[in-house]
Amino acid sequence: MKKIYTLLLAAAVGAATAGAQQTVFIGTTGYDDLPSAVAAAVSGDVITIKGETTLSGRIDRDGEIALTFRGENNAKIVREGANIMCIMRPKNNYTFENITFDGTNTNKLAIENKQVNTTLNIKGCKFVNIPGRAVQTKSTTVLTNVDMSTCVAADGALFVGVGDRVTVAGTSNYSVYIESNYKIKQGENLGGKIDIRLQTYAAKTIVSGVTEATKSCYTITGAPEGYSLVLKDGNLNLEYNKPLVKNEITGETYSSLLAAYKAAVAPEEGIVTLTVLEDVELDDRISGIKCPMIIKGANPDVVVKKVFNKKLFVSNEANLTFEDLVLDCNNANAGFNNEFEANTNTLAFKNVRIINCNAAANVFNVKDGNRTLLLDNCTGENITAPMGVNLNGKLRLNGNTNFNVRIANAGASITAAGELTNEAPIEISFADGITRNDGDVIVNGTEQAAKFKLTNGKFLNAVEGNLVMSTTEQTGIEDLEAENAAPVYYNLNGVEVANPAQGIYLMKRGSKVTKVVVK
Repeated sequence: MKKIYTLLLAAAVGAATAGAQQTVFIGTTGYDDLPSAVAAAVSGDVITIKGETTLSGRIDRDGEIALTFRGENNAKIVREGANIMCIMRPKNNYTFENITFDGTNTNKLAIENKQVNTTLNIKGCKFVNIPGRAVQTKSTTVLTNVDMSTCVAADGALFVGVGDRVTVAGTSNYSVYIESNYKIKQGENLGGKIDIRLQTYAAKTIVSGVTEATKSCYTITGAPEGYSLVLKDGNLNLEYNKPLVKNEITGETYSSLLAAYKAAVAPEEGIVTLTVLEDVELDDRISGIKCPMIIKGANPDVVVKKVFNKKLFVSNEANLTFEDLVLDCNNANAGFNNEFEANTNTLAFKNVRIINCNAAANVFNVKDGNRTLLLDNCTGENITAPMGVNLNGKLRLNGNTNFNVRIANAGASITAAGELTNEAPIEISFADGITRNDGDVIVNGTEQAAKFKLTNGKFLNAVEGNLVMSTTEQTGIEDLEAENAAPVYYNLNGVEVANPAQGIYLMKRGSKVTKVVVK
């Protein structure tokens, strides 16, 4: 009898011990492990975790089911191995409350929610010993009073890969990696610290629903120099604020050239000068300059590079000068004939290098009338477009310039604004229907005939400070030196005439050449 009693007592003690080890319950029903409870649950059940439970398999359930996992007595889920603790299926709706997820330094992801039409709520939970992401979500997720501060994933403890369906609320302590152009939303009572890391760093909204009181909860990691978080209209935006352009009249600085010139206002005295402090990119064309303006580099090597597929410059409502810089066209001009167009007032390039231009017809176009293009030490490099100016209006040249000229309008004019230093001659051609006669002035204001070359087989000769067209190349006339010498006459082709008859001639007396009419 005593032996039987002893065996019964041992069995009772064993049963009591086994029951005490159960920490997972649905109502009053206990389960040996969490996966067993999940398998037995129906939608709407609350699975209570009392104390610590070891997770040897995933929390994984197919179908449309809503489950709440609620922790009591410092509840902890300890993962054995490196597998995911919880994976959500389509139409799963899970809530985790007051639970610590322990990855034992081997588990690289605690909860994965990558399905559409799912909802994940995490409240009052903590994630520890996870050498990777704690939560990865691509669907609706709300985190309230969550601590993932010990998770050491290089790209963030929380991975956001969905539009704007992730909400952060309550006391927060974790890093967030936001994929693509997505953003997160701020919920109620936000406090703590959220460190934001982005897949791409560009000006955009990062968090919506932010207030002045909560903006300090957010920091940004890995952003290039010049980017910062700015609160505007309830949104926390990543903006580029590095001073890249300075208005020398007002002293104000701007983070983009477009912003600088659009904000410019004509001063009472002087011209607006915008100094480009270092290399900048343009994401839209420069156009509609409303007051006289100079856009210049802080040094001649500063690059203004376009990153759009249009003409870099198309119009100006006032005189505009580019000065001491490099204009990089980035070979992004598919479908456009020209890269720059002077269609109002004067467009000037002084000490400018134009590079990587693939315009279809010419680098420059000058419309007819009083439109003027000034090229003063303006050179082109790595240009696949014809190296030229399509000239309908006025062209002024100075210094070293290596762009050729196509005269496309009978009223077009070329003027030397100073000494020309180009080594290779500038080729001048004429569009179909444009004719020039011998004796016509082709270039005003210079006698540097060697700086130009006509492509129609004729020559440019120096006459009265200009270059005129001639059938013959100018030789010998300039060698006469005696100012008091007898006049020598030449016809308009540059051929000496001993006894000029009635007509128009070039008369050379010493070093002076004049056009005369013999009656």
